[in-house]
Amino acid sequence: MIETLLAVAVAGALAAAAVPISRQLSDQWRLTAFTNELVLALLQARSEAMLRKTRVVVAAASPGDWARGWRVFIDQNANGSADDGEVVLREFGPAPLRLTMQAHFGIYDGRALAFDDAGLPRRAGSNALLLGRIVLRLGDGVRAVCFSAAGFRTTRAAHCD
Repeated sequence: MIETLLAVAVAGALAAAAVPISRQLSDQWRLTAFTNELVLALLQARSEAMLRKTRVVVAAASPGDWARGWRVFIDQNANGSADDGEVVLREFGPAPLRLTMQAHFGIYDGRALAFDDAGLPRRAGSNALLLGRIVLRLGDGVRAVCFSAAGFRTTRAAHCD
Protein backbone atom coordinates (compact mmCIF):
# COMPACT_ATOMS: atom_id res chain seq x y z
CA MET A 1 0.00 0.00 0.00
CA ILE A 2 2.80 2.40 0.91
CA GLU A 3 4.59 1.60 -2.36
CA THR A 4 1.41 2.33 -4.32
CA LEU A 5 0.91 5.68 -2.55
CA LEU A 6 4.56 6.58 -3.17
CA ALA A 7 4.22 5.69 -6.87
CA VAL A 8 1.05 7.80 -7.16
CA ALA A 9 2.79 10.74 -5.44
CA VAL A 10 5.79 10.52 -7.80
CA ALA A 11 3.50 10.25 -10.84
CA GLY A 12 1.52 13.29 -9.61
CA ALA A 13 4.69 15.33 -9.15
CA LEU A 14 5.90 14.44 -12.65
CA ALA A 15 2.51 15.29 -14.15
CA ALA A 16 2.45 18.66 -12.35
CA ALA A 17 5.90 19.46 -13.71
CA ALA A 18 4.86 18.50 -17.25
CA VAL A 19 1.76 20.74 -17.45
CA PRO A 20 3.60 24.07 -17.98
CA ILE A 21 5.91 22.49 -20.53
CA SER A 22 2.99 20.97 -22.40
CA ARG A 23 1.14 24.33 -22.48
CA GLN A 24 4.24 26.09 -23.76
CA LEU A 25 4.67 23.50 -26.52
CA SER A 26 0.98 23.77 -27.39
CA ASP A 27 1.28 27.58 -27.61
CA GLN A 28 4.33 27.30 -29.85
CA TRP A 29 2.53 24.87 -32.14
CA ARG A 30 -0.57 27.09 -32.38
CA LEU A 31 1.53 30.19 -33.03
CA THR A 32 3.48 28.46 -35.79
CA ALA A 33 0.33 27.00 -37.35
CA PHE A 34 -1.46 30.36 -37.36
CA THR A 35 1.60 32.16 -38.75
CA ASN A 36 1.65 29.55 -41.52
CA GLU A 37 -2.02 30.33 -42.29
CA LEU A 38 -1.16 34.00 -42.72
CA VAL A 39 1.79 33.10 -44.97
CA LEU A 40 -0.50 30.80 -46.97
CA ALA A 41 -2.93 33.69 -47.54
CA LEU A 42 -0.08 35.95 -48.64
CA LEU A 43 1.31 33.33 -51.01
CA GLN A 44 -2.14 32.76 -52.48
CA ALA A 45 -2.66 36.49 -52.99
CA ARG A 46 0.75 36.88 -54.61
CA SER A 47 0.30 33.96 -57.00
CA GLU A 48 -3.26 34.97 -57.93
CA ALA A 49 -2.11 38.54 -58.61
CA MET A 50 0.57 37.32 -61.02
CA LEU A 51 -1.67 34.68 -62.61
CA ARG A 52 -4.65 37.01 -63.13
CA LYS A 53 -2.52 40.12 -63.87
CA THR A 54 -4.47 42.18 -61.36
CA ARG A 55 -4.26 43.45 -57.81
CA VAL A 56 -5.12 40.95 -55.08
CA VAL A 57 -5.50 41.96 -51.43
CA VAL A 58 -5.26 40.25 -48.06
CA ALA A 59 -7.31 42.31 -45.60
CA ALA A 60 -8.30 41.98 -41.96
CA ALA A 61 -11.91 40.77 -41.68
CA SER A 62 -12.56 43.51 -39.13
CA PRO A 63 -10.82 46.82 -39.90
CA GLY A 64 -7.43 46.82 -38.21
CA ASP A 65 -8.04 43.62 -36.22
CA TRP A 66 -6.10 40.82 -37.89
CA ALA A 67 -6.79 38.43 -35.00
CA ARG A 68 -10.46 38.25 -36.08
CA GLY A 69 -9.44 36.65 -39.37
CA TRP A 70 -8.81 37.89 -42.88
CA ARG A 71 -9.85 37.40 -46.49
CA VAL A 72 -8.10 37.22 -49.85
CA PHE A 73 -9.92 38.99 -52.68
CA ILE A 74 -9.49 40.49 -56.12
CA ASP A 75 -9.46 44.26 -55.69
CA GLN A 76 -10.85 45.41 -59.04
CA ASN A 77 -11.05 49.10 -58.11
CA ALA A 78 -7.76 49.09 -56.11
CA ASN A 79 -9.27 50.67 -53.00
CA GLY A 80 -8.18 47.96 -50.53
CA SER A 81 -11.75 47.02 -49.54
CA ALA A 82 -13.82 44.01 -50.54
CA ASP A 83 -16.68 45.75 -52.33
CA ASP A 84 -19.86 44.21 -53.70
CA GLY A 85 -19.10 42.19 -56.82
CA GLU A 86 -15.41 41.68 -56.06
CA VAL A 87 -14.38 38.02 -55.93
CA VAL A 88 -13.39 36.71 -52.50
CA LEU A 89 -10.90 33.89 -53.11
CA ARG A 90 -10.65 32.64 -49.53
CA GLU A 91 -11.58 33.57 -45.96
CA PHE A 92 -9.56 32.66 -42.88
CA GLY A 93 -11.05 32.35 -39.40
CA PRO A 94 -10.11 34.07 -36.16
CA ALA A 95 -6.96 33.45 -34.15
CA PRO A 96 -6.89 31.02 -31.23
CA LEU A 97 -7.65 32.49 -27.80
CA ARG A 98 -4.82 34.59 -26.34
CA LEU A 99 -3.09 35.03 -29.73
CA THR A 100 -2.60 38.69 -30.63
CA MET A 101 -1.63 40.27 -33.94
CA GLN A 102 -0.32 43.79 -34.43
CA ALA A 103 0.46 45.51 -37.72
CA HIS A 104 3.50 47.83 -37.78
CA PHE A 105 3.77 49.74 -41.05
CA GLY A 106 4.76 53.25 -39.93
CA ILE A 107 2.12 55.77 -40.92
CA TYR A 108 0.20 53.15 -42.93
CA ASP A 109 -2.36 51.35 -40.75
CA GLY A 110 -1.72 47.93 -42.32
CA ARG A 111 -5.42 47.06 -42.55
CA ALA A 112 -4.96 45.56 -46.03
CA LEU A 113 -1.93 44.22 -47.87
CA ALA A 114 -1.95 44.17 -51.67
CA PHE A 115 0.07 42.41 -54.34
CA ASP A 116 0.41 43.93 -57.80
CA ASP A 117 0.47 42.01 -61.09
CA ALA A 118 4.23 41.43 -60.69
CA GLY A 119 3.67 39.86 -57.25
CA LEU A 120 5.25 42.73 -55.34
CA PRO A 121 3.76 43.82 -51.99
CA ARG A 122 2.04 47.21 -52.08
CA ARG A 123 -0.09 49.32 -49.79
CA ALA A 124 -3.73 48.69 -50.51
CA GLY A 125 -5.35 51.59 -52.32
CA SER A 126 -2.05 52.92 -53.72
CA ASN A 127 1.09 51.80 -55.51
CA ALA A 128 3.37 52.66 -52.57
CA LEU A 129 5.80 50.06 -51.25
CA LEU A 130 4.66 47.94 -48.34
CA LEU A 131 7.35 48.07 -45.65
CA GLY A 132 6.77 46.79 -42.14
CA ARG A 133 5.60 43.74 -40.25
CA ILE A 134 2.74 41.90 -38.60
CA VAL A 135 3.71 40.56 -35.18
CA LEU A 136 1.94 37.51 -33.75
CA ARG A 137 2.22 36.64 -30.04
CA LEU A 138 0.96 33.74 -27.97
CA GLY A 139 2.25 33.09 -24.47
CA ASP A 140 6.02 33.49 -24.53
CA GLY A 141 6.20 32.90 -28.28
CA VAL A 142 6.49 35.54 -30.95
CA ARG A 143 6.65 35.49 -34.76
CA ALA A 144 6.73 38.29 -37.29
CA VAL A 145 5.87 38.40 -40.97
CA CYS A 146 8.20 41.02 -42.43
CA PHE A 147 7.48 42.91 -45.65
CA SER A 148 10.11 44.52 -47.88
CA ALA A 149 10.16 45.94 -51.39
CA ALA A 150 10.76 42.50 -52.88
CA GLY A 151 8.50 40.26 -50.81
CA PHE A 152 7.97 38.92 -47.32
CA ARG A 153 9.48 36.46 -44.85
CA THR A 154 8.90 35.22 -41.31
CA THR A 155 11.11 35.56 -38.24
CA ARG A 156 11.03 34.12 -34.74
CA ALA A 157 11.29 37.59 -33.24
CA ALA A 158 9.12 40.70 -33.03
CA HIS A 159 11.45 42.64 -35.31
CA CYS A 160 12.82 42.32 -38.83
CA ASP A 161 16.59 42.49 -39.30
